[in-house]
Amino acid sequence: AVVSTQSTGMKDKTLISEHYDEIIFTEPTSLMYPLLINTKPIDPSFSQHHHNFEEVERKTFTAIVESRRKIKTEISELSARIKSQKEAYQVLKQEVKELEQEQAKT
Repeated sequence: AVVSTQSTGMKDKTLISEHYDEIIFTEPTSLMYPLLINTKPIDPSFSQHHHNFEEVERKTFTAIVESRRKIKTEISELSARIKSQKEAYQVLKQEVKELEQEQAKT
């Protein structure tokens, strides 16, 4: 396991823990030996496992704030629709009541 400590420029330290598995061929077969010798070198940027956790935290926080804003907007829009539907229901209910009263008189 590879463990490194990286300073964040503040008093706290960031601990980065990386783990990798390794297979050692002490006596490879004649078929396996060329495969082991002729491997392509790994691009150093590909094996970069360090994350900028401050950036990830900032993006996550921004996404949460944006999601909350969107949800609040949707809630207020739906609340307004519910209020308008309730008012329309009351109007229709009153009209039905008036029609029933007129019908009862005749």
